[in-house]
Amino acid sequence: MGLGGLVTATAAGLVLLGPAAASGAAAPQSRSLRAPSGYEIVRVGPIQAPSRSMQKISCPLGKVAVSGGVDMAAPNVLVRSAPTADGKGWEVVVANPPNSAYGSAGGAPVDLKMHAVCMPQPAGYAIATNTVTNVTSSTRVQTGCPGSGTVVLGVGGTAQGEAPVTGLSALYIDQASGVANAALNQTSAGNNKLDVYAICAQPPAGYERFTGPLLTVPNPTTNNSITCPSGKTGLSIGMNVPGARGLIRTIAPGADSSSWTFAGFNGYNTSNYQAAGSLVCAS
Repeated sequence: MGLGGLVTATAAGLVLLGPAAASGAAAPQSRSLRAPSGYEIVRVGPIQAPSRSMQKISCPLGKVAVSGGVDMAAPNVLVRSAPTADGKGWEVVVANPPNSAYGSAGGAPVDLKMHAVCMPQPAGYAIATNTVTNVTSSTRVQTGCPGSGTVVLGVGGTAQGEAPVTGLSALYIDQASGVANAALNQTSAGNNKLDVYAICAQPPAGYERFTGPLLTVPNPTTNNSITCPSGKTGLSIGMNVPGARGLIRTIAPGADSSSWTFAGFNGYNTSNYQAAGSLVCAS
């Protein structure tokens, strides 16, 4: 899948890189990264998954998932990115819907990569959920952590609906309140259901939430990058595609685990869209 240009959001600002910088070559490790003990990213793919099939990543023995995600191309939509019921893995469901703007008849297999961020079960680990039915497009559904002193490490969601195109448009932690947010978008009226998941625990050393600026992304093939403060490692990435037309297509780690990638697209046409990325970082 083509990557186009790469827009990078960091605390220092924005840098637009040309296609050569996004060619897929491994990024050099420019600094020594610190991570929680036992932290690892389990990567799967590239694979070809049937549209709307459940794909699962299992964490190594003795570890739990604190986040996960997918990397794919438009107009494929993210239907589910969420922890398994026991917390020991991550589940992904993607769909290839009919979309005339992208020349898609629908139902084709989806080429994708998946990942799960795994670590030994931290103190206070819990998965909080909230389910709301018949959600208006782009409306945020939230859930917080149940335990005193716990924080959200990662966010998951599931979007189900009757519309031909129904997918997740937001998965992120609110910078001010610290609660998990999810949203969906659909292309026509119809019943739907939205689940949001908060993966909670006592804050690890160096816990920090960072939200990048709202970007105007020029096209559906451009990937955007957000980076943890110096020396820290990303535990999870979030993304918000505001408005009633945006959808998520990629939330994934880069070659350097401090730098993560997010991308979406306009579900109605191949024009620009707005998006903001966010990270949970730790050391």
